[in-house]
Amino acid sequence: MSEANTLARFGEYVLEHQRGELFIHVMQYATVALGSIAVLLAAVLSLLFWRSRKPIGKAVALMLTGEAVGALVTVIFAMTTYGLTNIMTEGWAIALRWVMFSAASLSSIHLAYRTWQLEGERDS
Repeated sequence: MSEANTLARFGEYVLEHQRGELFIHVMQYATVALGSIAVLLAAVLSLLFWRSRKPIGKAVALMLTGEAVGALVTVIFAMTTYGLTNIMTEGWAIALRWVMFSAASLSSIHLAYRTWQLEGERDS
């Protein structure tokens, strides 16, 4: 194999590797952007449902708040995984997971409770 051919193959390898890194880099930023949109959407919808005078509206608001919290924590993890921010310690990671899982669990229980209340009212 000639030296020129070896250099050409090495150049192709480097370009391919750089394309892969660029793809990952772009996808990380796109993931953070999409996650941020999801957080904003859940937060805005939650605020709209908090205005409801009915218990089911409040339950949906709480559920959407839990969703916003979970999405926000996921965005934070996405940012720290790729090194966009360097704030994550093991303790913070555990604390954020507890916040996320607690918000999801409590909002699910509350929505189920309110829904069962409504179903009970219809059945009577």
